[in-house]
Amino acid sequence: MCKFRVVRGFVHWSIQCFSSMFTAVVAELKNVCGAGELLKISRADSGDRTEPDRMLIVVAVGSKAFPMEILGEGDDAINTLGAFRSKIAEQAEIGQENMKIIHRASFPGKTLTGADDKKLEDFGFKENDKCIVIGQKVKGALKDDPGFAMLVDYEKKFLTVLQKVLDEIDVDLTELEKNFLDAEKSKEMSKRMDIRLCNFTEVSMRHLETIDGMNINTESTPEEQATRNREKRKGLITGIQRLLDRNDTYVRRLEEYDKKLAGEIIE
Repeated sequence: MCKFRVVRGFVHWSIQCFSSMFTAVVAELKNVCGAGELLKISRADSGDRTEPDRMLIVVAVGSKAFPMEILGEGDDAINTLGAFRSKIAEQAEIGQENMKIIHRASFPGKTLTGADDKKLEDFGFKENDKCIVIGQKVKGALKDDPGFAMLVDYEKKFLTVLQKVLDEIDVDLTELEKNFLDAEKSKEMSKRMDIRLCNFTEVSMRHLETIDGMNINTESTPEEQATRNREKRKGLITGIQRLLDRNDTYVRRLEEYDKKLAGEIIE
């Protein structure tokens, strides 16, 4: 019995020592790394930052088929359904308005539906999967039309980046809401998040103005092509507006988080 008490006392003492050491290490990390670094550490542990790996799939249009690289990182990465549709329209020279994409991961396949900003990874693509595309062939290559090419180029250079910025805001705000930081660091990170949300709104509004002011059609543009150009522009504007709607939800979440920090909301 005495031996059991000694062992139990030693185990209890060891647990207390480990707990004290762990608390000290966390406190030291807060002092050395700062709030931003702790957020990075927690994201690395949770895996929130993992980007989907690039993969090669096969896109079949009529009797022709061609490989296409999707997912991954970089400005040219195809990570959304809208970017996927645009790439297919560009390479296969078919219009997006009546385009139907069937993912043949299993028989008989599943039609890809959703908004342009829907993530491709949500459809469960695997390496060497096949997509069958049904659509109307356009007269003349879309990539040869200056107005359409201007919109596609703008989408690649700016709007994919805008999508990525908002995804990063989503991850960072979620980490902030977990309350891993002390009160002062939380207030500081909240102010920084508020600045990021305001900047996103301002940048998005400037993109809307730029796209709306683009001269995508001229007197020599065929009416059918002019209609496609207008639909493409409308698609880009709709995509940005959806991003702004998402940003508004993050603004409301941050406001609620600030009220919790101030003690106005008790969980």
